[in-house]
Amino acid sequence: MLPNACTVLCGIPSSEEEFHAALAQQPRTDYADHITLGGALSPELAWGGENGYSRVATALAQFLDKAQVLGAIAVRRATLSDLKRATAMPDQTVILIAHWRGEAVRTSDLLVDADAIKAKLSAANSPLSALVSERLATLPGPVSRSRVASVLNSVVTDGSLLTVLPPNARAFAGASDTLLRALSRDALDELLYGCVRPGNMLELQDGLYPPGDISDAIAEKYSGDIDLSACQSVVLAEVLRRRADITPVVISNNAPLLPTARFILLHEALRHWSVAEGRYATRRLEVEKAIVADERLSLKTAEKMFRSPGARRKLIEQEMGMGLKRVLVKHRHVSGTLGGSQSSDGEGLERDIRSFRTRQILLYFMMVVFIISVFGIAIYSAYKAVLEPKLFAPTLAGLAAAVAASIEFLRRMTTEWARSSMLLVVLNNADQNQKQAVIEKLIARL
Repeated sequence: MLPNACTVLCGIPSSEEEFHAALAQQPRTDYADHITLGGALSPELAWGGENGYSRVATALAQFLDKAQVLGAIAVRRATLSDLKRATAMPDQTVILIAHWRGEAVRTSDLLVDADAIKAKLSAANSPLSALVSERLATLPGPVSRSRVASVLNSVVTDGSLLTVLPPNARAFAGASDTLLRALSRDALDELLYGCVRPGNMLELQDGLYPPGDISDAIAEKYSGDIDLSACQSVVLAEVLRRRADITPVVISNNAPLLPTARFILLHEALRHWSVAEGRYATRRLEVEKAIVADERLSLKTAEKMFRSPGARRKLIEQEMGMGLKRVLVKHRHVSGTLGGSQSSDGEGLERDIRSFRTRQILLYFMMVVFIISVFGIAIYSAYKAVLEPKLFAPTLAGLAAAVAASIEFLRRMTTEWARSSMLLVVLNNADQNQKQAVIEKLIARL
């Protein structure tokens, strides 16, 4: 049994019933919108597809059951009131599993059109509004909402807001890119208030809450351990650490989370805590360090394996022969992640597809040159074979095999070239959710 009181607050669906309830809720929860890629995926595909949420819900339910066996209190469909109750006992450990609505600006976040946003920026008359207006002015022709979202994301992610943010805000962000992006999104939300749905919010069963509201919900004099199992929870952690009347030990992370892996980590941490005692945070970090060390050991083993010529050749072939499907898989957004940033996914996808298409074009012409060279060699070999008849049959067979393989390779490159060109046309002006829906469908077909 656990040496101290522990409550696991779960703000995401842990069963198929909860999943469909989240999708049916009006307005739809942000996490449900996240899982279904803005409604682009049907509930059936979002739940039971190859990358469906069912595997996340199953792993979560198993973790909650195991946590209860160890003595923890598991609260499903957790609300802000549940957080207040859980922290009422000053030294209680709280594990909070929830969705984080990050800094990325989605097309669906825009509540008005481009002209209204430009008018809002013009009226603000500030260094920040001037910076954003300058970016929007570079867009040619009619400006779609997806292009506006792309520009706003570039402002959030490229660090340009450092030049217009006050010194104390820059000091708060420090050297953390995650904090800088979050702060940039907050500044953008304030500038475009009423025009854009705000980011940087934690979603519980009863709604989305900014970090300040989560901090205010923590009971006074709370000094327990809080494990923030949400994407990019370092943003929320910084707010909690700055509250003067509480002294919690906060565990957080910079990056998006893969839920199934996190549930395994949390269970191992609770199991370790149940036998080693001490503080939960200490045992939790010990388990994480052990997992990281094991991963490093695995990497060393893999490094040794790739010293063999055959393994190296296979690895090189994989890297050189990166097909269109691998490009899509690279940019596929895992539907079960607990939120996080997708700011640059769309732009990176189109950039990688263009790069892939360029490689295919270059390889195509190189292969054409190779085939012409083979034909030249074939003519010369045929001439030589007349002088040496014994060499005619094997030479002809070898050249025929080389030409057949080259033509097949040429056919595949032409197909990939055509697919990538068509895909760029389809993705043009598509928003992030539409792009992810296209990725899902193409991966299933390719």
